[in-house]
Amino acid sequence: MGNEYRAKVFKSGNSLALRLPKALGLQEGAEMMLREEAGKFAFEPVPAAPKKIDLTG
Repeated sequence: MGNEYRAKVFKSGNSLALRLPKALGLQEGAEMMLREEAGKFAFEPVPAAPKKIDLTG
């Protein structure tokens, strides 16, 4: 099993937010996929879209 961290839920405007530890190495604005199963949550980064190369050029 990997590392475990504690995070705190807080109010941000009309939404709830989760403050994540810096040790996770996430960048501001990173898009994450959140999954809930049987009352447990897991999240992972959304893979970057493949870059398109223009070969007409």
